[in-house]
Order: sequence, then structure tokens, then C-alpha cells
Amino acid sequence: MFVGFEVLLRVGKLVFFTIIIGLFSIRPALSESNRFGDWALSCPDSESTCVLAQTVASTDRNWLATLRIALSNSKTGAPAIIQFLVPPNVHLASGLFSTVAPDAPLEATFLRCSVKACEAVMAMDVATLRAWKRGRTAEVRYRPAADMPPVVFDVSLMGLTAGLIAAEGAN
Repeated sequence: MFVGFEVLLRVGKLVFFTIIIGLFSIRPALSESNRFGDWALSCPDSESTCVLAQTVASTDRNWLATLRIALSNSKTGAPAIIQFLVPPNVHLASGLFSTVAPDAPLEATFLRCSVKACEAVMAMDVATLRAWKRGRTAEVRYRPAADMPPVVFDVSLMGLTAGLIAAEGAN
């Protein structure tokens, strides 16, 4: 009986130390910052494209939007695609627009809405991507309902260029 207890104790120690070593080896991956200014870079193994993302909230902490930018692997067409996720039930007919001063507003195309969010996308041509890289902020606007004024807010572009360079190197 005593030998069985001793074996259990050894196995328990082995499991304990294996878990501790595993936590230390995972910890750098979890704490390693893939942040570039106000943007977070994610490169999932299952996807071939890295994505830069930023979530914007109002001063009273209400979610306004999440923006996700992915570089296009296509040799023809837009060099990047931006996805806007906004609260559900927005007024789709009013559109969603983004502007980097002094450029004219560009309209994103709404694709779908669910109970959690509405999704709009916009292809970024070379000039638009260049403006976003050089800018400090991008203005985003959409109308939450037909009878309400538009929601207008700025998205920080700080760190976007560095994040895009890192994403390009990871692809």
C-alpha cells in the first residue's frame, strides 16, 4: 500500500511540474504583445492572412465599432480590405462612411446584420491605404436609425503602418 502511495505521489509531482513548465512556456505567447499603437495584430494559424483590429467605444463605454484590416493576397485589385463591425439595427440605407482628412468620404458596403452586429466592408486602393498610413485619425460615421442623427467618431491610425508592415512580413 505504501508503494502505491509513493507512486501516486511521484505521478502527482510529475503532473504538477509538467503543468507549471507548460504554463511558463505558454506564458510568453499569451503575454507577448502584438500591439502596434492602437491596433492589435492577429495571425491565426488556420488563416493565411493576418488581421489588424481596433475596437472603438464612446466616452460612456458604449461599443461604436470594430475595424479589421487585412492585406489582400491578390496581385490585382485592392491592396487591403477593411471590415467595419457596428451595432445591430443601424440604418443600412444611410450607409457607413470613413474619411481621412482631407480626402472625400468613402462608403463601405453593408453585407449582413445579425443580432450581435452589422458588417460592412470597403476595399482600400493604394491611395486610400496610403492616406490611412499617413493619417492620425479616420472619421467613421453611420446612422443608428433613420430618425436619429449620425454617430460620428474618430478611429486612431497610430501604429497602423507598423502593424501593416508586421502583417506583411508574417504572411
